[in-house]
Amino acid sequence: MPPTTSDAPDPHPHGPLAVLELTAWCALVLVTANAAVGFLLVLMSPVAGEGAAIHGITLAVVSVVAVLPVLVVGWPLGVLTAWLLRREPREGRHVLVFALVGAVAAVLLGGVGRTALPDAGLLALLAAEGALGAGAGRMLLGRARRARALRRAGAGLGVTAAVVA
Repeated sequence: MPPTTSDAPDPHPHGPLAVLELTAWCALVLVTANAAVGFLLVLMSPVAGEGAAIHGITLAVVSVVAVLPVLVVGWPLGVLTAWLLRREPREGRHVLVFALVGAVAAVLLGGVGRTALPDAGLLALLAAEGALGAGAGRMLLGRARRARALRRAGAGLGVTAAVVA
């Protein structure tokens, strides 16, 4: 008998460890996306000039360094956001709220240590990075938890069928 929706565990993050897993997904998304863009810039350097290669390598290195602020700031914000969404059953709303929180956090982090406001292009880039990281991280967490639950349910079905036979 296949698992029903009531048998599937809740894909929403509850508790600090689940949010830590979400934060790891966010960091993975950010590093992967930025490294891919950096790699493309390096590949385009013969056409676009040497500056593209330098920007590409810088983007890849900075994305790895940015994992630390993602973990230090993202984890407590994720715990608070997950707690505020604890009664919201729709995963789509979770993804949107986490994307919004990520966008705001990235813009605020981008302003740390600056005496003047960054230009609008940088603010938009920071907001897009934060929204992509947190929103996609939340979406991937839900997908990974559902897949894990299906594997466990499938493994349990095999053992049950073997015991009955």
